[in-house]
Amino acid sequence: MTPVSILCLLILIYGLTRPPSFLLITALVYTSFGALALIPPALTAGASILAAPVAFLFLIGKLLWMQKTALIYTRTLVNPSRVGILGLFTLVAVVGAFILPSLFAGEMYVIPMRLATSYSYALTPLYPTTSNITQSLYLIISFMIVTAMATMARLPDFKETFTKAILYAMIAAIATGMIDFVFGIAGKTDMLKIFRNASYAMLVDQEVSGGVRRTVGLMPEASSYGTLVIALLGPLLFMRQLYSPKMTKWVVMPAIGLGFLFAALSTSSTAYVGIIVIVGLHFADSIHKAINGDMALRARVAKELGVISILGLLGFIGLMALPATRELIFTLVDEMLLNKTQSLSYIERSSWNTYALQNFWDTKGFGVGAGSVRTSNFFVNILAATGFIGALLFAIFLIQLISARVRPEQKELKVILHGAKLSVLPVLVCASLVGTTPDYGIFVACLFGVIAGTKYVVPPRVVGHIHRSSETEDVQAS
Repeated sequence: MTPVSILCLLILIYGLTRPPSFLLITALVYTSFGALALIPPALTAGASILAAPVAFLFLIGKLLWMQKTALIYTRTLVNPSRVGILGLFTLVAVVGAFILPSLFAGEMYVIPMRLATSYSYALTPLYPTTSNITQSLYLIISFMIVTAMATMARLPDFKETFTKAILYAMIAAIATGMIDFVFGIAGKTDMLKIFRNASYAMLVDQEVSGGVRRTVGLMPEASSYGTLVIALLGPLLFMRQLYSPKMTKWVVMPAIGLGFLFAALSTSSTAYVGIIVIVGLHFADSIHKAINGDMALRARVAKELGVISILGLLGFIGLMALPATRELIFTLVDEMLLNKTQSLSYIERSSWNTYALQNFWDTKGFGVGAGSVRTSNFFVNILAATGFIGALLFAIFLIQLISARVRPEQKELKVILHGAKLSVLPVLVCASLVGTTPDYGIFVACLFGVIAGTKYVVPPRVVGHIHRSSETEDVQAS
């Protein structure tokens, strides 16, 4: 084990003696160390046990150890109004992962999860593989994270905990990006190997046209780093009013600006799409607030949009005025966005989706099992892997999240719920471009849990009177 892995484990062990908020903050900070395996892969049969999932397991264990939170956790787990529908989706996906590959074994060809040869994928006959087991475990962990976040969202100090966790996680993402950027310029990226002991293919020294090195932070590749920053930008931007004015001015807004910068420095086309979605959502949300808000809100929104527009315009003019940066920007836009569909990578990834959809129809809509098929679209993978039943359950859960509401008097929870809804969209859009598995991952799991935990569930009515459900009691206890 590396000294960094030992230190991370010691922090988690110490976290067991602290409130759950400490472990949540630690877990989100650890997401910036996406290439760090806490346990050497040589001791885990090649599997990379990363820091962030382990931290969330520590958090879940802490919640289940405490009597009050254990009660809320178990009730949230089975309640269809909270995360119960997603639990059914997880059950269908896991059962299918063990049954469907055997049921349809040898009857069709799939694009498998694992590499056939170095960096290439080829059609292979469908058979059960270890990927069915690992993807099932990932789905279970993600669902447990959703339930943990829904539990945390119903605790009285959640607003302070979540806003701190997002801000510290963004600071960690920016710091690791800076470290990689500086070491890359100095040609010393080998010194960062202590943070990159996972068994993944490390694409950490890639360049795009113009000799621009892609910023990867301490992640395995540029696209994963860009997606990390995009996932943190949403909550920080859309929930910024929960921070104090002083904190917003001197810490949050600079972190948001640097977040956009480092997402761009990743030169990931997926991150660029995420930036476009976040900016579009921000402007649409601001205009909506201005139209429906009072005069003070309209003035504040108009001032904010004016400042952002002027700074953006001045920055664009400044970059275009310099021949070197102008040529570089044109090259990046041409390669990463305009001509992306002509690249061999895009053509290959599109074929994955085509074969996956064909697998769905070949199984009469039952699917081939989680971990059996690779795609480049998260939603296509859900359909191909979990079949019509799994896709339907997941769609129902998404509709529940979209329609979630809080009580009018719960102003802070309203901001959190609204911000979480807006934040999850860019991540899902990115997943629709690069999602290779049915696992929605840590950040979507966190946002799912926040929405499911903060929303108001109407108590069920019983004959002759209103019976308080356990859900209502939990909310009052919180």
